[in-house]
Amino acid sequence: MKIKILPTLLLILIPLFTSAQIKSLILFPLLYAKQIRQDKIEKSKNEKRLKKEKQFIDSVWNAHEIKKQILKKKQDSIYKIKDSIQKIKFMEEQKLKKEKDSLLKIQLNKNEPTPKLYDTFRQSLYGMSNNRFFTLFRGIDYNFINFKFSFFLQEDYMNLTPTNDYIVKEKYISQKYIPVVSSKNEYLKVKFNLIPHTDIIGYFASEYGDEEEKVYLVDSVEITGTTQLIIKLFTVYWNKKITIGGTRKGEIAHIQYLNDYVSLFRIDHNTCKITITKGNITANYNEIYGINPKKQ
Repeated sequence: MKIKILPTLLLILIPLFTSAQIKSLILFPLLYAKQIRQDKIEKSKNEKRLKKEKQFIDSVWNAHEIKKQILKKKQDSIYKIKDSIQKIKFMEEQKLKKEKDSLLKIQLNKNEPTPKLYDTFRQSLYGMSNNRFFTLFRGIDYNFINFKFSFFLQEDYMNLTPTNDYIVKEKYISQKYIPVVSSKNEYLKVKFNLIPHTDIIGYFASEYGDEEEKVYLVDSVEITGTTQLIIKLFTVYWNKKITIGGTRKGEIAHIQYLNDYVSLFRIDHNTCKITITKGNITANYNEIYGINPKKQ
């Protein structure tokens, strides 16, 4: 048999308490039970509220993430578009640059002068002597030679000036030079022996387009003058290793430059001579340098 402890306990304890105390004892369980129910209700409300708040926060966060992803996609799309635009712009700039370069090249080619017959010859002469006025003589157009050689004689080192003693004939031309400043009777006299040609293109025609009825090629050269000026010219203008002596009578020294056999002679105690004649080398300047071509 089950004994109900609480009611029995109350029956035993009731005589010991006042009516107010008894009332409190009776109401306490009820109030306690009510409080528990209210706490449960409040807890349930709080849980629901927290759940709603969590759902709201989650929804806001999800919306933020979705917005963030959408923004990222838009940014990626914008970057791709910008990148594509940059690539297209770069390709267009490169294309435009190539077109400009092509047009510039065409323009430069149009403006570039046609190589002249004597260009290669000039370069070779400078390579032989490192002297911009140096020239070969035999087999070369007199007009080309005179331009270079005359300038050299009038430059600072020789410092000569041409006189009125100037002779022009069909087969030779001679010119006398004297020092600009001198207390002595010093001089140089240059004589070019010429061979006229009517079948070749000369220096003036190839350089300036001037028509020439005859072209005068130098066959030999004779330079006479006072000893000091002749020695000075021989050692400076033909600045190649000099060979002392020679096979010709009275030859003091000589130098060979292709077709030019350059000899130094002593005439007397105050006069010397330089001659440029044929040596033991024969060079075809038309084949080597392209000068003196035949007329068409």
